Amino acid sequence: MGAPGAVGVTEAGEVRTVRRILLDELGTDRSQLHAAAYWKRGSSFEDLDAQNARRYAAALAAGRDLSDPEVLEELALS
Repeated sequence: MGAPGAVGVTEAGEVRTVRRILLDELGTDRSQLHAAAYWKRGSSFEDLDAQNARRYAAALAAGRDLSDPEVLEELALS
């Protein structure tokens, strides 16, 4: 049996580190991982929501598949 799934939600500057730990050190299967920034140091929630909305709208306008977990992960980490 593989490692259990994981959700990593943290400050934007730390999300890549948390993701690496979950994947490389703890052996979490990539398909069972969702890592996302919940807030960004120095930004309000309204700022972060507006930035996220712009990224997702741009991805949708570019024809990206927002139901694809890899696309969602890329957007969450950017």
